[in-house]
Amino acid sequence: MGPYYLTALLNLLGPVKRVMGMASITREHRTILSEPKKGKTIRVETPDHVLGMMEFANGCVGSIIQSFAMRAGSGAASPIVIYGTDGTLHVPDPNAFDGPVRLCRFDDNKKDEFEEIPHQFVKGYGRSVGLADLAYAIRSNRQERCNGQQALAVLDLMQAFLDSSRTGQAVTPSVEYHRPRPMPADLPFGVLDE
Repeated sequence: MGPYYLTALLNLLGPVKRVMGMASITREHRTILSEPKKGKTIRVETPDHVLGMMEFANGCVGSIIQSFAMRAGSGAASPIVIYGTDGTLHVPDPNAFDGPVRLCRFDDNKKDEFEEIPHQFVKGYGRSVGLADLAYAIRSNRQERCNGQQALAVLDLMQAFLDSSRTGQAVTPSVEYHRPRPMPADLPFGVLDE
């Protein structure tokens, strides 16, 4: 799931300046729970519990935990939380694309309560919007939003967490990241920008 969350964080906060990580193998053997190899026991050879800290180029700092070891964790409805100076933002699961965005604005005169914020963009696309954007981008000769450079930057961050865990040192990402232009918010459902 790491790629979904890191991509969302890069698009929300921009490029990462440095990372630190810790990683472990929590269980040396695991039983496969899906077909076609359901029931087979495998030896775990790569970390299955990764904790990462990120310093973004804009000065924000963040953390991420990705794990196959945790079960029944909390926060599934809002797996990304942005703590800001003027409020706290709950972002929905980036694996599903839709879901409520909730904001608690800090106001000394009232109790801290979350309110649902209307979506800025049309809902209901799910994963298909990435493929549709790619087709529109090819047709109109513009850069697609979900592109290879973005994927490589996310992979680089994931590897940097593991490298930092191994060395105990902070790691500077080696792949430059450029945040893509957002989709125009005023387009009707089924229409993307050319």
